[in-house]
Amino acid sequence: MLVHSAIPNTPFFFVAFPDNFYLWKEEKLGSFDKSADYDLDANEIIKNYAEKVHISPQEMSPQEFDILVADWLKDLVKAKSSKDSLKWATKS
Repeated sequence: MLVHSAIPNTPFFFVAFPDNFYLWKEEKLGSFDKSADYDLDANEIIKNYAEKVHISPQEMSPQEFDILVADWLKDLVKAKSSKDSLKWATKS
């Protein structure tokens, strides 16, 4: 995607996999060999959101995964930044 300029110039770039979430800040988007600014273990996040809707994390479809990640992102945007679990997000 980066090679073909399919990513617009944005302050953040986020990629979600079932086991990890990756977040890059704008200054590193042009550097293809740089690690993500934030690398989160997504297993617990996915497990918690899957349990709320009675889905097995091991058996969920790609569409269900997309919905869980979208729900997590919505909750993250609405969350109070004082929570210890969100310090990484407010720092960025």
